[in-house]
Amino acid sequence: MKKKHHAYLIIVTMTTLLIFSKSKVKNQYISEILLSNIECLATSENPNINCFGLGSVDCPKSEVKVLLYF
Repeated sequence: MKKKHHAYLIIVTMTTLLIFSKSKVKNQYISEILLSNIECLATSENPNINCFGLGSVDCPKSEVKVLLYF
């Protein structure tokens, strides 16, 4: 009787883990449209960018390392 009880418990546990893992994979999917929207929101609307100094930040115009840009 105990062996059947343990077998049922293992089957229920494995099934539950399988269901939760499948639902987690579904929620992590990001569509291409969403990624392109995020990219559009991240780009600057101001084309007049000024880069200053030498540092570790990439200038959006020339991709040269600068101190800061506005």
